[in-house]
Amino acid sequence: MDRQTADAAFEPRVAAPDALRAALFADPDLAAYAVIDGAAVLDLGARLQETGAESACLFLGELEPELAAAAPWLVRLTPADGLFDQLFGDGWGKSWAIFATAHASVAEMRRRLRKLTLVELPDRRTVYFRFYDPRVLRHVLPLMEPAQIRQFFGDEVDAYFCEDEGGAALLEFRRPIGSAPAGDA
Repeated sequence: MDRQTADAAFEPRVAAPDALRAALFADPDLAAYAVIDGAAVLDLGARLQETGAESACLFLGELEPELAAAAPWLVRLTPADGLFDQLFGDGWGKSWAIFATAHASVAEMRRRLRKLTLVELPDRRTVYFRFYDPRVLRHVLPLMEPAQIRQFFGDEVDAYFCEDEGGAALLEFRRPIGSAPAGDA
């Protein structure tokens, strides 16, 4: 895929915010997920445990308290569990989360997304990549080269969704048509 084709495939489609529910739950073959920014939600891990939702921290191991409090969490969403309504009602427009649809279990999706949490800068420093912050995703994803897009979607992810600046609309980033899955990128 050339750069022009990649640009055309990644023009975000703007839709009304209530379209998020329809986009996430339209295809029964796809699982719906939220990736929630722990830095934006107080006591996120504990709150998720209370809901009983299937979830996993994207950071591994024993974390320092400050890092643990800011860690991103992957959460499987279902139309009936009420967590979607809580996230949408409390967090929309506040840059709490991004959303995705995927052909993947929570464990598979966690493995996919964990590969994205650290990136190497041109000066060889490794830094955290906060792709789960809508303010980052909506600016970075359209700028990616085709190989980066394939890596970002992997074999699992069908689409990413996030709020626009201010939360007035939904931005949708689908796997570009005709792009081959990435393999184990």
